[in-house]
Amino acid sequence: MSKTAMLGLVLLAACAQPPAAPPGPQLMTPAALQQSLTDPARSAVEYASAVFASPRSVVGRPAAAAEAVADLEWLTVSIGTDQRWIGMQGPLTQQLQAGRAEMRRTLGIPAEATPNAVIGAMDGAAAALRANNRAGASAALAAVTGAGGGDRALGVLSALPALPAVQRATMATQQAMNRLDQETSARSND
Repeated sequence: MSKTAMLGLVLLAACAQPPAAPPGPQLMTPAALQQSLTDPARSAVEYASAVFASPRSVVGRPAAAAEAVADLEWLTVSIGTDQRWIGMQGPLTQQLQAGRAEMRRTLGIPAEATPNAVIGAMDGAAAALRANNRAGASAALAAVTGAGGGDRALGVLSALPALPAVQRATMATQQAMNRLDQETSARSND
């Protein structure tokens, strides 16, 4: 077979391939992480693990709790897809997904809600609370909890309960990030 005929077959086969699926929507970075002076992933891990290790630290501070929920949503997706953290993927991603599922059930957020919708709702609620607009915070949360669910979710954020799966996932992520940092540091010192 001539080179021209072979090239024609290759081009024909390429044209017969279905087009690649368009990329999904860009993952929204939580507002609090956009202000981070360090790596957003590190900031999210540190904040979320601190809040979920000691939920009493944010009792009466629903804006702070909403930020931790937004960080958890963001981490669950970004740790599993960001190539910088490939050494942390696998079982850790599954733990984060289990923690996110526990958090969503607790807040009344359906499993099919997109991470961007949840992050947007938590950011909106936190901003409204900081502006002393409780009704606005409830409305922001209702975007992912449904009518009437915003007030309930706001109550949960005001008195965040202990969430064992979330705590395990965020602490494991903190430990894995520390371990990865130590390994990187050891390699650079060799």
